[in-house]
Order: sequence, then structure tokens, then C-alpha cells
Amino acid sequence: MKKHIFIIAVHVLCCCSFVCAQTVPPVPQKIAAKQKSAILPSRSVTYRVGVGIAAEYASIDVRLKNMPIDSIHGELYTNQIFASDAHHMRHKFQISPGFELGAFIAEQYYVGLAWNKHYAGASNRIKTSIGEGIYFDHQLKLRSYTDLFLKFGYKIIPKVLFYGLVGPSFANWSHDSTMCFCGELQNEVYHKSKMNNKTTGFGFGGGIEYAINEKYSINMEYTINIHKMVCKNYQAGYISNREDPVYGFYDPQLIDARVQKSVRLSYSTIGLRFSYFFSF
Repeated sequence: MKKHIFIIAVHVLCCCSFVCAQTVPPVPQKIAAKQKSAILPSRSVTYRVGVGIAAEYASIDVRLKNMPIDSIHGELYTNQIFASDAHHMRHKFQISPGFELGAFIAEQYYVGLAWNKHYAGASNRIKTSIGEGIYFDHQLKLRSYTDLFLKFGYKIIPKVLFYGLVGPSFANWSHDSTMCFCGELQNEVYHKSKMNNKTTGFGFGGGIEYAINEKYSINMEYTINIHKMVCKNYQAGYISNREDPVYGFYDPQLIDARVQKSVRLSYSTIGLRFSYFFSF
């Protein structure tokens, strides 16, 4: 009797399972995909490569100092007359194309490498008087410079990334100094110093990036770069025809000295950059 009851119960359970399987609707594909994505872990790293171009406002600053280090005649005024300080300041707009390779980690943190070429084409000319109608004519030219920055940031909201920049900056620039004479006396001037420099500086800054969509973004950023001081020694001098206070005639005299010129370059930019990215 018990054996027959057990067999009947098994048959009833099989029939119920079959009916339930026929009556329960199938799971839609979209719902199944969502369930599958919920089970699988999200992608932790997303790489991207991009190119862009920026319009920038640059502030270029050069500090210059001339300091005599010896004198042929050993006279005190000879040592002092060639000492001078000068300050170049140039503001201009410039264009900067760039390239970037980076990765988002856990969809919020970002680390990358940004390469930007800045076409400055800047020049500045100043005059520094050193007395007796003699002055220095200084001319600065900054052709271009290149930044190679480590870029690291954090997304505060899905479309807004705050980031910092740090790395080297490579500049191609020159600085020329010429001694000139202005006055009634025809003094002979001999001196011209040329410096063609390729220096490496240290740069840092930061900015904010807004993602227009998956491929296009717009950045507002500020950077500052400081280069090491460059020094050059040269011989400077001129023929002075000062009037002799005792005899009342003009006595040609050589005024010269060994001079060291020290130049330090720095520049800062604020710019608006448009970029195109593709992810992989």
C-alpha cells in the first residue's frame, strides 16, 4: 500500500513540474542580459587615446643680470658701470596642439601622459642704461616649447574630471645683448653677446575636463614652467672720450671688464583645449 502511494506522489510531482514549466513565461533577452551583467564584474580599466588643440594666453618672463667679474684697469667705476639688471615681460596668444594617452581606473580615477607643443613665436626688446651715454640693448626670442606632463585626476561626477599636471618642459630660445652709444661724442663701442639656448624646465599645473560625449571633451587648464639659470661670460667695453678735468682736452680711454650674464626663463599659460578621444 505504501509503495503505491509513493509511486502516485512521484507522478503527481512530475505532472506539476511540467505544468509550471509550461505556464511560466520565458525571461526576455534584455532582462537576461541585465541579470548577466549584474552577475559579471564591471570593467575596471578603460584606456583612451586622444588628440587636441588649445588656444592659450601666455605670460613669458625673463630675469637678466649683468655682473662684472674682473677688470683690466682695476678701477672701481669700471667694475660698477657694467652692472645692470633687466626684466623681460611678454604677453601673447598662442596655439598648442597636443596628444594624450591615459586610462580610467574604476571609472573615477585617471592617470595619463600628455604631450603639448606650444608655438609661442614671442620676442621682447628692452634697453638698460649704464651711464655715460652707454646702454645695453637686450633682445629675447622664444620660438617654441614642449611640455611632457603626467596627468592624474578624479571624476567628481560622471562628466567632470579634475586633474593635476607635473613634468618637464623643453624650450628653444635665445637672448642677445648689444652695447650701444647715444650722445654727442663719437665713442667706439665693441660688444655683442649671443645666447642660443635649449633648456629643460620644471612645470606643474592643473585643470578641469568636461566630457561633451564619449569622444569629445573640453578642458580649461593653467600651467607654470620654471627653467634653470643660464650663464655666459664675455668681454665688454668701449672707448671713452671724456674731458680731462685738469688739461681740458678729451683723453681717449679704454673702459672694459669681464662680465657674466645670467638669464632665467619662466612662463605660464592659461588655455582652452578641445580634444577628440577614442577608447579601447
